[in-house]
Amino acid sequence: MMQFIDVTDAINYDESKEENTVLQTVNAFVSHELRNPLNSILAQILCDKTLLAEVLEIVTDEAFQKKFKKRERPLLRRLIKYLRQIEASIETQESSANLMVFMVHDFLDLAQIKNGKFRKNVGLVNIRDIVHRVMEIQKSKARDRGIKLMADFVNI
Repeated sequence: MMQFIDVTDAINYDESKEENTVLQTVNAFVSHELRNPLNSILAQILCDKTLLAEVLEIVTDEAFQKKFKKRERPLLRRLIKYLRQIEASIETQESSANLMVFMVHDFLDLAQIKNGKFRKNVGLVNIRDIVHRVMEIQKSKARDRGIKLMADFVNI
């Protein structure tokens, strides 16, 4: 007499467990590897913002502007306009980089949850600021598609 035992579930469980372990390892590795370049990007953005603020302070100074002849002032106004556009671009870059950092932290939190080591961090958030940052990041895509982004906060 022969007896057959179906071990499919046991094999699937073992494969699933191995796959989960590999995914957790990859998740942790990638998250940690992304953190360093993102911190460098944020540091560079901070340097750019500081330098740009100094340049804007100089070119918007009345005493500096008076050194230019009247016919040169339109050129100076264009320069200030371009510097303001760069300033807005840097703000978008900073928001995007901060969003990426937030996502990396989410991945790391997920790994900690699966390992039973997660500690929640309860704190206040400024929902208006978050919504405005997301809108700033998405505004060029929305504009390209003819969509106007708006946020109206009532009693918040």
